[in-house]
Amino acid sequence: MEKTIAAKVASVGDAANQKLLKFLGGEGSIKSRVVKSVLSAATKYEVSAGGFQGSFDMLRLALRRSPIQLNVDDSELTYLLDTLVKLEALEVKSDTWKDAASTWMSVLELRRKIGVERGIAVIDCIAGDQKVLDALGAAKALFDIEGDAPPDILARLSKAAGGHIRANGYSYRKKINLELARIRRVRDLQMRGVALVGTAIAAALISTFNYLYSVADGVEPWWLPPAVVLGVLCVLLPAAAVLVYLHLLHKRKSAGSRLGGGLGHGA
Repeated sequence: MEKTIAAKVASVGDAANQKLLKFLGGEGSIKSRVVKSVLSAATKYEVSAGGFQGSFDMLRLALRRSPIQLNVDDSELTYLLDTLVKLEALEVKSDTWKDAASTWMSVLELRRKIGVERGIAVIDCIAGDQKVLDALGAAKALFDIEGDAPPDILARLSKAAGGHIRANGYSYRKKINLELARIRRVRDLQMRGVALVGTAIAAALISTFNYLYSVADGVEPWWLPPAVVLGVLCVLLPAAAVLVYLHLLHKRKSAGSRLGGGLGHGA
């Protein structure tokens, strides 16, 4: 977009071009804004903060997301986070530049291997820096040379790739850690739900055995069984209503997304 705008105003003169760049915020400003918006884009793990709505959204997320997928997303983000830490600690030297370039390339190759949204956004931000791509491309072209690397390659890897991670590494790690905290909160909520269901089943079994024992001894009154049934229904019916509501809401969103995709495809 910046190149297109610059080409349009080139005929007016360099002064107009400089005014335009100043108005936009400097050369590369549009791209930096796009990259920043990609990193800040919402993911499936972002819910309302606080209040009843926040608690309800978190419960709905815990019901929808499978434990297996939570573990996969956690593992992918943890691996990416460890790799970013290694990138920040890399030193580009004449005898280690190939290892440094290979490590950077392996991060970009993760784009095709991972599925977690926050991880993809981070890698897209790295790949959005043309200086990083140019430096890695130049390094890859010289992988087969013997002897020391040209000083220009070392400088480009250090300034372009190293400079990128030094400038943005904290933001990347902050976003990933925040996403990991959300994932682990959802997983903890699922584990609590399983424990609660197990406790309820155990309590129901104990109460049933106690009741049968009391009936056998002729202790329990006649109205107790209907009261027990009524109490169970009072607990189960609201839970069933919530589950039905979540199911219908999910179907409505799925139908809306399919309709939107069909309209976009038709357009």
